[in-house]
Amino acid sequence: MVTASSQNLYPSETEVNSIAAMQDAAARNLRITQGYWELSAEVQRRIAGHVNWCTFATWASQQAGITIRQEDLPDLLRQRLQKSWRVFGLDLKLLELLEQANIDLLQLVIDSVSQLGPLRRSSEFVGKGNYKVFAEIAAFFARWLARFSDIAAISDAELASFCQSMKLGPPPEGQDMLKQAFSSYRAAARATDPAERAQLMLLANLQIGFHEQTRLQPEIEGALNGALFKPGDLADLLVQKLIGHEGKAAKALEKLWHSHDTPLRDVADLVAKHVQEQVRMLITDLMMTLWLPPQVVVRVGHDLTRRYPEILQTITNPDMLKILVQLGAESNNPSGSAALDWANFTQRMRFIADLFRAYALDKNLFDPLPEASAVRV
Repeated sequence: MVTASSQNLYPSETEVNSIAAMQDAAARNLRITQGYWELSAEVQRRIAGHVNWCTFATWASQQAGITIRQEDLPDLLRQRLQKSWRVFGLDLKLLELLEQANIDLLQLVIDSVSQLGPLRRSSEFVGKGNYKVFAEIAAFFARWLARFSDIAAISDAELASFCQSMKLGPPPEGQDMLKQAFSSYRAAARATDPAERAQLMLLANLQIGFHEQTRLQPEIEGALNGALFKPGDLADLLVQKLIGHEGKAAKALEKLWHSHDTPLRDVADLVAKHVQEQVRMLITDLMMTLWLPPQVVVRVGHDLTRRYPEILQTITNPDMLKILVQLGAESNNPSGSAALDWANFTQRMRFIADLFRAYALDKNLFDPLPEASAVRV
């Protein structure tokens, strides 16, 4: 058994449950991210030199926090719109005249989007997925670490006893792949050949990854779909807000078109369609971008540029090979790893398999968490 001082280095199963039960999604995400980091560090202490599933979960959770903290999203949308505002077809003269009339069209758009709620809906789905996975998988890691101080010494009977509470069957409801993963971690701890150990660690990470991503499918689809809204609804709100500015917007449009019949609705429709696309792109980019230490930006929609470690260039473990062949990731390089549709399970898992393999030995992933998450999308 581990000592009390060692136990304090990572959250107990009770603490995991308490964190998952927190109602404040933003505060909960910070605790989840920290919990993953502590569990990752403890697993690394016991199976040294290899990245584990909790390690990747740490940085994925930190990235999810940007979407979960809803206060960041309007600022991010504003930044995106400012960059694209003058190039999507809206007349520059119109913007100038509205500015002269002290009408902040951009802020009116942000306020209208907030009323329609696409950012909030996506945030809620991401937050749900964040605690859903933590409550299940982190709890098993906490129990496993507290119960077994020497992973290599776990007997078959002890492993069977540990897995007894896991549900039979495949994910999303069954937990067979979690059972397989903890067995693979034990095998990795016992392996004396470095290549064998590396492959077994990768196998364990991917077995949990399969379970996790199957469980997350509804939340991922919900977050992406939640970003959608009808442009007509946004246009209606914009028209109401513009009309409400004491006729200043109408006067600005009259100056531009030299007509008393100003096309206010046409302008609102044009803006709304552009904003709808930018909102969708914002949420997609947030979900398809991963920041890894020290300053690595991983774009899910692009092939990974990181080569596999030499020790993982050739895979011989039959279980690992089976997964890679299933995903079309059996080659010795990550070409073709890009996931263009993050809601597509196979594309997503292919990318994750290549990511786990490419960064399997990266010690930078154990870096301390930053004090504050910088928004960099």
